Amino acid sequence: MHKLYVMVDTTSGSMDPGKAMAHSGHAANKAVFEMNKSSRGRKLVQEWQGGLGFGTQINVFISFDELDKFLESLPARVYGNSGVVVDPSYPMVVPNDIEPFLDWNKIEDAKTIGDGKLLLTVFKKTAAYVFVSDSDKETDAIMKQLPLAK
Repeated sequence: MHKLYVMVDTTSGSMDPGKAMAHSGHAANKAVFEMNKSSRGRKLVQEWQGGLGFGTQINVFISFDELDKFLESLPARVYGNSGVVVDPSYPMVVPNDIEPFLDWNKIEDAKTIGDGKLLLTVFKKTAAYVFVSDSDKETDAIMKQLPLAK
């Protein structure tokens, strides 16, 4: 059985459970979108969905500080079936007094919202996915080592 492993950055204080579910959906949609760009990928997606329109998705946890290194460590055959979701408009609320320390190159927009707080819109890596075909036992074993997301 093919599996889609999804990782969401739950270490960010602004990633509440509702946002985490939304970003999990973003990763699943991006996986299907990217894989449908090739005939092999389309075939795998169709097999994975099995006529139901969806397949097995397993949400696992990994620190996003370690994500890029982890993805690079996977077998080369996985590269076309894995990716990262970058949200270009991720909202974050921060205290006004940190404004001098902000990296404005990474901030799309900022608004004062009262109570001494800023609402920032930033580019943020929020989720990632790894699609594992049923014949790829090695990658599946690696992915199974990650703890399930809570």
